[in-house]
Amino acid sequence: MTGVEPTAGAPMASWDADARVVWRRALLYAAVLAAAAGGHVALQGPVGWVDSGGHVVIESLAAGLALVLGVLALVRFYSRKNNVFLFLGTGFLATAALDAYHALLWLPFLGDPVADPARLAEWSWVASRTVLAAFFVLNWLGWRRERRLGQAGRVGERIVYVGTALLTTGAVLALHTLPLPSPWAEFGPFVRPDPLLPGALFLIALIGYLAKAHWKDNAFDHWLVLSLVLGFAGEALFTSFSATPYDAPHAVAHALKLASYLCVTVGVLTSVYLTFRQAEENAAALAREVVERERAQAEAEVQKAYLEKLFESAPEAIVVLDEGGRIVRMNDEFTRMFGWGRRVALERPIEELIVPDDRRAEARGWQDRVLRGQTVGYETVRRREDGSVVDVSVLGTAIAVEPGETAIYEIYRDITARKRAEEELRQAKEAAEAATRAKSEFLATMSHELRTPLNSVIGFANVLLKSGRDRLEEREATFLERIRENGLHLLRLINDVLDLSKIEAGKMALTIEPVALDELVRETVGQFRGPAFDGSVQLEVEVPDGLTPLETDRGKLKQVLINLVGNALKFTERGRVVVRVTADAAGVPARIEVEDTGIGIPPHRLRAIFEAFEQAETGTARSYGGTGLGLAISSRLCSLLGYDLTVGSELGRGAVFSVVLGGEGEAGLELASDALVDPAGKSDLSV
Repeated sequence: MTGVEPTAGAPMASWDADARVVWRRALLYAAVLAAAAGGHVALQGPVGWVDSGGHVVIESLAAGLALVLGVLALVRFYSRKNNVFLFLGTGFLATAALDAYHALLWLPFLGDPVADPARLAEWSWVASRTVLAAFFVLNWLGWRRERRLGQAGRVGERIVYVGTALLTTGAVLALHTLPLPSPWAEFGPFVRPDPLLPGALFLIALIGYLAKAHWKDNAFDHWLVLSLVLGFAGEALFTSFSATPYDAPHAVAHALKLASYLCVTVGVLTSVYLTFRQAEENAAALAREVVERERAQAEAEVQKAYLEKLFESAPEAIVVLDEGGRIVRMNDEFTRMFGWGRRVALERPIEELIVPDDRRAEARGWQDRVLRGQTVGYETVRRREDGSVVDVSVLGTAIAVEPGETAIYEIYRDITARKRAEEELRQAKEAAEAATRAKSEFLATMSHELRTPLNSVIGFANVLLKSGRDRLEEREATFLERIRENGLHLLRLINDVLDLSKIEAGKMALTIEPVALDELVRETVGQFRGPAFDGSVQLEVEVPDGLTPLETDRGKLKQVLINLVGNALKFTERGRVVVRVTADAAGVPARIEVEDTGIGIPPHRLRAIFEAFEQAETGTARSYGGTGLGLAISSRLCSLLGYDLTVGSELGRGAVFSVVLGGEGEAGLELASDALVDPAGKSDLSV
């Protein structure tokens, strides 16, 4: 008769096994034994506590209580089978029968039972107590066996019922057939030695249940241990010291017997209550689980319907294939795109329907990659039912249908319009490139045709000025000066246009040679320190010593520097212009910077200044002159040389143009100004 056992599945524990509960229960058991021992000493000898009629009433109550207890225990057993309650129920049913038999034996002797039938009645008491104590011991032994062997060690119901019936019948037959000695045969200190047998059995069961230790945290085992304490005390301390019927020890033993039955009854009722309470909780939990499952199923149905609708109404053609490439499912868009109906297409290999003959090997290769777990996307052509082809993009992925079974999920998108647009864009690009080449060739040709007569105009103007200045009037000389200056200006413009057209036409030739960059920079800057240099702007050079030669086209790089320095001087009224060369630790040139303190460039014009015929602002052409081709040519020359031309500037504080020689800048027209602007939004021009 165990308490809560994980293997038995009986939820009987109602208290936690904390130290306070354990100590209270242990003290209760000790106090009951101590009280019984005190009663044993104090209640020896007195007679007349109950008479024969009272004794019959007590035994009748005991028999009825044992019967009810046996039925409750069996109900508990069949509510959730646990052999603890099988042994307990059958044991108390046997005890109820023997207690009733014991009560019946006393009915004819309402006076002073001193005849042989009285001896039979006393032995029936011992038989009842021995049978009950034996069932307690068997129950404990059965628990040990089941814990050691598991389900294989469980005793069957039929064996327990048959054994109980045979034991009860045998006890009654033994009382009537065997010669019964007088129960009052002194043995040492004991007046009656016969109760020592059930007392010993109660003690064995008590020790077993205490060692089992479930009494610490299990309400049922606690009440069972308390019942065993009362049973042992009743037999060992009172019945064995009863000298005559109805004396004090005899009456106390009967009272303790009733108390022990009540303890077991409380334990069983507690167990039944906890069992039903857990059943209610389990039922409530089951109801919640059912509700949750129904809700989850409803959500799954909604999700499934949503996915089905999404599958069918998707704007792309979707098809599901088995591992053999046969069509399992297809949506409406697949039918619309390729013209195949479901009846014809389902269960047929997809390559027979939409894959052109020359693309089948390619399609199998992609499907093999998908089956290996890859998600693949590619562009190809597929065939419609009418034999026409359509440009499509295909996205394929594998999906697990069942364990060990994989399907292929493919999405087709019609890209005919995109392909047509790409082809039109390609043709337009080729046409634009052809037009650009034609324009560049036209400009190169026209510039050459214009430059030849213009050189003559400028040359004759110079001859007239040099040879006939003394004969010319001042007004005529002024007209010749204007002709020469305007011719030179027009020649510079034509040269710029010619250079730009040559670059765009790909006809600009490069002459790569070792160039001493320090000499080139000083030589270029020196050209601007002639008689026309008024000195209002400081022109400085910062070149480190020990520069290694630079493999480049000297003339093209010098043209870039002339354009950059000329622009810096043109847009700087006062302050300074610095031409700076930076190099790495080995002396390899890295950058050429031209820094000025001029008018600066607005942020929104930083990119535009590198386009042909563009300046920082529209009005600057009138204020400072120029065609806006210098930076465009410089940028394209840098790209041709493999360099990057970048700029950083702030309006009113000047600008820094950098020729990045080592390719560390971004290609094209990426602006260095992005790197020169601090978080506050101002350019850093202190370099």
